[in-house]
Amino acid sequence: MLSALLRRAVPAALAVVALVSAGPALAAPSPIVREFTAPTASSQNSSLIVGPDGNLWWAQFMENKIVRYTPGGAAVEFAVPTLNAMPNSIAAGPDGNLWFTEWGADKIGRITPSGTITEFALPTTSAGAAWIVAGPDGNLWFTEYTADKIGRITPAGVVTEFALPAATEPYGITVGPDGNLWFSEFAASQIGRITPAGTVTEFALPTPAAKPGVIVAGPDGNLWVTETGAHQVAKITPSGVVTEFPVPSASQPWAIASGPDGNLWITHEDGNTVDRVTPAGVVTEFSVPGGATGAIASGPGNAIWFTEHDAGKLGRLFPQATPALSATSAAFGALRTSTAATRTITLENTGATDVALSTPTVTGAAAFTLAGASTCTGTTVLAPGESCELTVRFAPTTLGAQTATVTVPDDASGSPRTVALTGTGTPPPPRAATGAATGVGVDAATLAGLAGPNGAATDAWFEYGTTTAYGATTPARALGDGTADVAVAETLSHLTAGTTYHFRLVTVNASGTVRGADGTFTTAATPPPPAPPTAPAPTVAVTRAAVSGHTVRTAFTATDASVTHCRLDSGPWVACASPYVLKNVQPGSHDVTVRASGPGGTALDTERFTIARDEPQVTLLSPKTLSLAASGTVKLSVRCDAPRGTCAGTAALRRGTTALARASFRIRAGKTATLRLKLSTSTARRLASAAKVSVVLADGDTTATLSRVLRKA
Repeated sequence: MLSALLRRAVPAALAVVALVSAGPALAAPSPIVREFTAPTASSQNSSLIVGPDGNLWWAQFMENKIVRYTPGGAAVEFAVPTLNAMPNSIAAGPDGNLWFTEWGADKIGRITPSGTITEFALPTTSAGAAWIVAGPDGNLWFTEYTADKIGRITPAGVVTEFALPAATEPYGITVGPDGNLWFSEFAASQIGRITPAGTVTEFALPTPAAKPGVIVAGPDGNLWVTETGAHQVAKITPSGVVTEFPVPSASQPWAIASGPDGNLWITHEDGNTVDRVTPAGVVTEFSVPGGATGAIASGPGNAIWFTEHDAGKLGRLFPQATPALSATSAAFGALRTSTAATRTITLENTGATDVALSTPTVTGAAAFTLAGASTCTGTTVLAPGESCELTVRFAPTTLGAQTATVTVPDDASGSPRTVALTGTGTPPPPRAATGAATGVGVDAATLAGLAGPNGAATDAWFEYGTTTAYGATTPARALGDGTADVAVAETLSHLTAGTTYHFRLVTVNASGTVRGADGTFTTAATPPPPAPPTAPAPTVAVTRAAVSGHTVRTAFTATDASVTHCRLDSGPWVACASPYVLKNVQPGSHDVTVRASGPGGTALDTERFTIARDEPQVTLLSPKTLSLAASGTVKLSVRCDAPRGTCAGTAALRRGTTALARASFRIRAGKTATLRLKLSTSTARRLASAAKVSVVLADGDTTATLSRVLRKA
């Protein structure tokens, strides 16, 4: 009967490839099962152990191979030299190698961690070498199922056999807490104990035909064995007292292992379940997705590992792991483009056993990434109480709201863990670079700088004053929303001679205010007073400044003066006589100053006048015939002729006294813009195919009306 069990013991062998997860764990009571698919589906795998190299090792009974499986997910098969050797059990030896039984070849095999195999023949033929374990004496001990013997082999290969009563069929063997070897007698339904010196004692199981199989030392200081014929598991104290516990299903319990959670775990040779058995004998059964289970062991990651012989898979479960995120969302808020910020989220295993993570991923906006400081990776295994960190980086390169999700798969219930990410990209603040002052005179200077709008509508001005508190500002200038730097310049007048001034450029947009570095200049000192006159001091009086269009006639009288000079605002002095005529003066308020010089000194007089604007500073560039599009839109091309600043106003389309459409404009000096005037559907329909219209341009308090023909497209 045991031979039949052995032929069905465990899942298909694994070839020399990386194992792939069979899919999500079954939605069943914890623990969660993860399966790894084997490419060879017809092999029979026997005992499963952890080798001295930290890898899983098992014997392939039907494929005649030994398998090494790394925690990283790769399996390598090593062929046993003797054909049909039927390797059944494997154990870690005291010499750093692995030792295994060859049921069909009457041999004991030794394999190094690198895969070199050496075989040692047994003295007895048809021995049926079944199970092997490293003994407390530095040797290996094994059962001879067919020969009714217990064998001992030294690391050098010397074999000694100890006979048992006939028809006992010893199968499983383990080291007990008392320093002796304990074994199961399948045919006799007994448990045997053998000392390292070879003295044998037998203990009968209470249930006849119990047919004990695999035996292990439990976490409670007792021995535990499966009863394949009675559907039970038995506990044996070192003194030989036996207690039996039934398992829930009618399937046959087969292999048994001591788990990292302080319990026993058993497989069912003909059922797709694994059972957890507490030291008190409480049995809980859990479903396995793949199929009937075989070998079982406590392996890497504090996990329970087992084989599924009908499904050709290797299973892994953590008795219970509970990963918990410190946060399920991370809001970065508004962040300027070309800058970055990070948020750290902790993933902690709050359960009782290890949890293995798969590689975390980020999906959604490309501005969100996992930073290199993250310690949660695809190879992370968290022991109970341990944690790792996810460091998320937000580095927006585009404007507006952005979202993403961090996904962390794991082996525990509720996988995967997710973190919702949100953030908004905003424009950077403007740039402001204070330049050098030029044209510095007694009472005037020109300030300069470079301003960068950085893609947002930006204004700029200068702050200036005699201290770094400044106190005065120039008018704000609209720079638009471009990305290139814009030169800004302002001329100051009416300054105090011989004085040091501080100034700086200021820019502002929706993302903030930036002040450039402090700059300084010093006005020229006032010339020293002349020597006491030997002649009468001259006098000068401006009698009037008559304005006619853009021409100004300044009349003045001077006495005791040998020469007179005039200037406009802070411009250069020029020799002049009354009347002093200025032509083409720009609109605005101006000062005209007359200086009379003579032997007796110098005299000054100033008169202020204003040139009014008489026409808009915008020019209509559109042709005499305008086109009315089918959409009801008329395009006008307009240029700003102002020497600096902007032209702002409205453009209207009229037919007689009736307003047809209207649009506002704001155009930088020297630039041209296309205005789109939208007529209502009914208005456009009523117009003839060609109609005379007026274009009215209003710029501030001035207006220009131009005649055009409007023709339907």
